[in-house]
Amino acid sequence: MERLLLLWDELDDLVSACRHVAVSAADEIVSLAVPIAAAATALGAGLLGLQWHVHAALVSGVAAPWIS
Repeated sequence: MERLLLLWDELDDLVSACRHVAVSAADEIVSLAVPIAAAATALGAGLLGLQWHVHAALVSGVAAPWIS
């Protein structure tokens, strides 16, 4: 019975170590992904703003001399 308890304790230690590594890896991935996602969102918003500005100029006729 004592051997079984020692094996169970070793297995529990191994599972805890694996869980710790998995959580740490996930934390690192998230900490790297957040700034990249924020930069991509800002870039997308900037491009949409630029597109809206150009579209507004085309619709209002301001850019009409450039087209012809």
